[in-house]
Amino acid sequence: MKKREVIVLSKTLGEAIKVEGSVKYRYGIIKNQGYLAKEIEILKKIEEEYDAILVDFNKDRNDLIMKHGQTDEQGVTRVSPEDEKKFKAFTKEFKVLQETHKDALDEFNNKLKEYQTTILEEELEDNPTLYKIDVENLPNDLPIDVLNVLMYFKIVD
Repeated sequence: MKKREVIVLSKTLGEAIKVEGSVKYRYGIIKNQGYLAKEIEILKKIEEEYDAILVDFNKDRNDLIMKHGQTDEQGVTRVSPEDEKKFKAFTKEFKVLQETHKDALDEFNNKLKEYQTTILEEELEDNPTLYKIDVENLPNDLPIDVLNVLMYFKIVD
C-alpha cells in the first residue's frame, strides 16, 4: 500500500465512522483506523514541518488581509476585487510580500513537490492486514463513495 492510499483510506474511514451501524461495523472501522494511525501520524509531522516554513509569510499575509479587507457577517475578512482601490493596494503589497518571502515560498514549493511525487508514492514498509467487515454488517445508508473505497482496499468483499 502506498502512503497516498493510506491518506485516502484514513479519510474514508473517518467518514465511515460517522454513519450509524452495528457494533461489528463500527468495530471494524475503528480497528482499521488503528492500523493506519502510526503512518498517518508520521505524515502529519512531515506536513507540520512544511507548514512551519511559511509561518512568517502567513502571518504577514494575514496582516495584509486585515489591513485591506472587509469582515463579513460570519467574521471572515476578505479583500474584495469590487473595492478597486483597496484591491489594487493589496495586490501591490502582496507582490512585495511574495518577493520578501521568496526563499521560504520556493523551499515550501520544492518540499511539497517532493512530498507529492516521492514520499506519498512510497510503499509502506509493513502493509497492514486490514480487518474485514462482512457486507451483512454494513449500514444501509453507507455512502457509495465510502463503499467503493472499502471495496477497493478489500475491507468489504
